[in-house]
Amino acid sequence: NIVTHIIAPDCLQVGVGGEMASSSPSSPAPLPLPDELVEHSGGCHCGAITYKVLAPPHIQVIQCNCSICSMKGFLHLIVARDRFRLFLRGNDAECNELNNDMVSLYTFGSHQAKHYFCKTCGVSSYYEPRSHPGSVSVNASCVKRETILAQTEIPFDGQNWEKNIKSIQ
Repeated sequence: NIVTHIIAPDCLQVGVGGEMASSSPSSPAPLPLPDELVEHSGGCHCGAITYKVLAPPHIQVIQCNCSICSMKGFLHLIVARDRFRLFLRGNDAECNELNNDMVSLYTFGSHQAKHYFCKTCGVSSYYEPRSHPGSVSVNASCVKRETILAQTEIPFDGQNWEKNIKSIQ
């Protein structure tokens, strides 16, 4: 079943009838349009790895039940590589290498998917998916909630990957 979570950012309050009302009546912040791209921020637990992602404020994530995704609790927000900017602690410049000194790389099976884990805290906040070459799969659980207005979770039967992959491509 597809599940949608409506998230009210901290700067907004839900008013009577469900309308969104600003917590500052003198200068309400405009809500983004559903198809408009916004910059989301996220990263690992210890902050050694951070990133910025361009995606709509209502994100659609894939909840996969394959062996690694279910163990990690990974919720896939898949974005084109050019909509993902990576930053590493101690370096103000953007890092162009997904596989870098701050992460450990893990592959298995076909070795096409590249699973990255922070070397310090062990969190997997992004990886290169086999299902969407040229893209980055961001763990939506590692994205700061203030720019997400809603999140729809789409189940994917990754235990039968080959049979079901066309359903999410």
